[in-house]
Parts: sequence; structure tokens; C-alpha cells
Amino acid sequence: MLKALISPYLGWIYGAVAVAAVAGAIFTYHAIYERGWDARGVVAEQEKEAMRQANDRAIAAAEKGLREDIAGLVLEKKRLENENARLDAEADQDSDAGACGLNRNSVQRLNAVR
Repeated sequence: MLKALISPYLGWIYGAVAVAAVAGAIFTYHAIYERGWDARGVVAEQEKEAMRQANDRAIAAAEKGLREDIAGLVLEKKRLENENARLDAEADQDSDAGACGLNRNSVQRLNAVR
């Protein structure tokens, strides 16, 4: 009896079930896709933050090395200035400073500059 009541509408019922199944599948696909998209966004943000931190550490290490290099250059500059001042003082005290040629002490001072 039920079959007799439903039989004229079986095509519509099958169509509605098929449409509902397709709609459910589409909804499920998009829900899973959105969750994956959001999860990938979180992972991408974590990767960006890790990259920023690594860059900050690399910059800090480079700046530290640069400061050490600058300190070494300043010390070398002071050493060379002191050496130059010493050689100038020796040249001023040289008794043959006004002579046309170079004497032994002058040659030694020139060799010290090299």
C-alpha cells in the first residue's frame, strides 16, 4: 500500500536523494578544504615567525662580528699612529735630517714603514 502511494513520486524522491547526496558531498569537501586552508595559514605564520627569528639571530651575529672587526681596526690604527709618531720623532732627532742623501738610520726608518 505504501509502495502504491510512493510509486508516482519515486523519480522525484530519487532525484531529491541524489541532490542531497551531492550537496552533502560538496559541503563536506568545502568544509575540509577550509579547515586545511586555515591550518596551512597557521603553519605559514609559524614558518614566517621562525624565519624572522633566524634572520634576527643572523643579523645580531653579523653585527657582533662587525663590532669586533671595527674594534680590531681601531686598535691597528692606533698602533700605526703610534709607530708613525715614533718614526717622526726619530726623524726630527736625526742629526743628518737636512742632508741630501739617505743615511743608515733613514733607510731603517723607511724599511720599518713597509
